[in-house]
Amino acid sequence: MRLLHLTALLTPALHTPRARCVTALLDPDMELLLSRMQQVRDGEAEAKAVTLRETLVPGQRLRFTAPPALVQLFVARDSKPIVILGQQGGVPQARGVEGKLDGPPIYRPVSPVHPPGTADIVLRAGRVCKVLQIDQSSIALSGQLLARAVQVRWEDLDGQSRTLSAKEAAAEDLLQRSEALAMRVGQWLPLVRRACR
Repeated sequence: MRLLHLTALLTPALHTPRARCVTALLDPDMELLLSRMQQVRDGEAEAKAVTLRETLVPGQRLRFTAPPALVQLFVARDSKPIVILGQQGGVPQARGVEGKLDGPPIYRPVSPVHPPGTADIVLRAGRVCKVLQIDQSSIALSGQLLARAVQVRWEDLDGQSRTLSAKEAAAEDLLQRSEALAMRVGQWLPLVRRACR
């Protein structure tokens, strides 16, 4: 009798989360959220791409005098990362690095050569990415293409923080749940044996 009682207690606890997940999957907003979560798991993100003549590697710093539009792009507080793409034969490369300002810009005095907003900036190259999709509309400025919307996948060169694919993530989740269940079975088995005596 007690064995049935313990089973009855465990059954609702095991089936309740699954029922919530099924109802959540039917909501259209949840589908959008789930697709965004999958992009994050896959290491994909939306970014802004800047094409420069120089190709940068992670950790490298590039100091140069930037036009006002480029300075404004890096100074603006936007949630999208900025990706720096190099050129090879005038064509943007398929891989780039995340670029961030390394210190505040030093604005130059206004002159015929330097319009208002021109500044000396130092860019620091961060993590590496592969460009998956490029928005073809862009603004040309003296050989540089500013702020193109791109879809990128972040890559880890060391392989230490590699993102898992959907199948690998599901297998990892199943393994963690199985280990947690094994611990519970180990705790409940002696209790069930004592109750049956």
